[in-house]
Amino acid sequence: MRDTLNTHRPKPGGRNASARRPSLRPSPAATLTLLQKACAAIPEVQVRKVFGYPCGFVNGYMTVGVYEDWIFVRLPQEGQSTALQLAGAHFLEPMPGRPMRNYVVLPPRVCSTPKGLII
Repeated sequence: MRDTLNTHRPKPGGRNASARRPSLRPSPAATLTLLQKACAAIPEVQVRKVFGYPCGFVNGYMTVGVYEDWIFVRLPQEGQSTALQLAGAHFLEPMPGRPMRNYVVLPPRVCSTPKGLII
């Protein structure tokens, strides 16, 4: 009887939570500088951190950001279809198996300059 009363259930966010979280790599300085320059070119963009990385927000909506060594953008449905046809483009997936459908990671050749992110 006593064994059924003392069943151990881990607390959410407890000691075992780190085992489920992916380890995050730091972003290259060049990637961070590129995002900073692109965001500075548009006065409406406010930069805040999400997932520990800088992201640009317009009217409270995340529109662009860095995740590890990737740069991602939020696109409308038709823009997503076009962007996903580029070699190396894919949906942002900060947690394996849980893609963020409106956010597309751009291939490096597309986002090699701040102007490439703005247009």
